[in-house]
Amino acid sequence: MGIDTLGSIYFTGIIDDGGYFDTDTTIPASDHRVFFIANYDTAGNFQWLRQPQADTVTTDLSSTASKSRAIGLNVAPNGNVYVLSHLAPGIFGGTYATTANGFHLLQYNKDGTLIDGSPVDITVSTVATCPELRNLTDARTGFTHLSVNVYIVTALS
Repeated sequence: MGIDTLGSIYFTGIIDDGGYFDTDTTIPASDHRVFFIANYDTAGNFQWLRQPQADTVTTDLSSTASKSRAIGLNVAPNGNVYVLSHLAPGIFGGTYATTANGFHLLQYNKDGTLIDGSPVDITVSTVATCPELRNLTDARTGFTHLSVNVYIVTALS
């Protein structure tokens, strides 16, 4: 979750069994996992919903496509939204293409338009099942918006 200085609240997540965002904005229950970014104003009024991945992505955890998800979200004062994500091969936000599983930083403007995406070179342990995600499940992220440096903090066990 993040806030900007313009009166907006942003959050991201994954829905497996459908979700309700507003009276006319719902995601029906299906066999597809939905990675989303949503925006509300500070009065709780729904503004927009973005689903970066194709709606045909399966929830089958053995599928590489199901590994698309947000790791962290940060918002710049001007409302630009930065989403550190793990993405499967495909097209995200209608314009950003990936060819292999990996970490990426997606940047949206305050209106929910994808501005840019870029790969992020992150190495994680290969000990756990689904290593691309397992070690970052409880991670917390932070960004410096001037240089877009990404900082990740996670507990070690």
